[in-house]
Amino acid sequence: MSSRFHRLTHTILTACILVAIGFSNLHAQQARDAYQVEVFDVANPQLLLETSGGAIEVIGSDRSTVEVQIFARKGGKLIKEGDLEDVTIVVKQQGASISVVAESNSNGWNWRNNTSISYRVYTPTTTKLEMKTSGGSLDASGIKGTILGRTSGGSVELKDIDGTAEVRTSGGSMTFSRINGQLLARTSGGSIQVRDTKGSIEVRSSGGSITIFESYGGPVIARTSGGSITCELTRVKGDIDLDTSGGNITIDIPLQKGYELDLKGSRVDVDMVQFTGRSERNKMEGVIMSGGPLVRASTSGGTVRLRFDD
Repeated sequence: MSSRFHRLTHTILTACILVAIGFSNLHAQQARDAYQVEVFDVANPQLLLETSGGAIEVIGSDRSTVEVQIFARKGGKLIKEGDLEDVTIVVKQQGASISVVAESNSNGWNWRNNTSISYRVYTPTTTKLEMKTSGGSLDASGIKGTILGRTSGGSVELKDIDGTAEVRTSGGSMTFSRINGQLLARTSGGSIQVRDTKGSIEVRSSGGSITIFESYGGPVIARTSGGSITCELTRVKGDIDLDTSGGNITIDIPLQKGYELDLKGSRVDVDMVQFTGRSERNKMEGVIMSGGPLVRASTSGGTVRLRFDD
């Protein structure tokens, strides 16, 4: 095996370790450890946070100021002062718009420099938030506004969000809880878990399972190429559309007034309650009771199970 391959493997491993260290330390560190702290007197901010080498955490609270704590690390160790050399932190404010951007001084982010910039932000709950990082995780809670987020190398966690959330990651799992509004999420390399949400859900994964628990509303769209799908709703207000190429699909929903069914799999297993239509071992199309929202589920490599709660 070539020395070039060994160097490349070592570089990738270093990057992964730094991301993991940065995210775990972000929760443990204190404001006094920050390299830089910025405070803005804005009640309803539009906030842009961007970094290429660290995690981003945003906490909504009943305050009229935005406090941005900026943490810098080299080789996994916090730096509280001195020249970062290979990174420039640009902070701008124009009215209610605030941007904090960590820019690499080289062509692209160079992990050999072992420098990462992470943010912890305390902001009013009424914040319009945009987060971008190429090398860390995204975490937001307590926000009553639109959230846009993208990371190429970390997990995503959102909780206690009232508004539209649209997030994407190319390399991690996604966890959502207590989302009141529209949820749009996509990952290319991890599982997705949604719990206790109210509103529409559209989630997609190329390499993991999808689990939706104790949620209310709809429509619900879930797609995965590499795992199972579990969907448990306490009330259904829109269509349910589930699709996987490599696992089982389990649906648990209240009976309500009924549903339209379009189910396909290697095997289809359904609670037969006043069903009218066509039923086969691997397919079911028809109406439950007086009809209602469409429940569509398709898997080419597993079983579709549909259960109704009283």
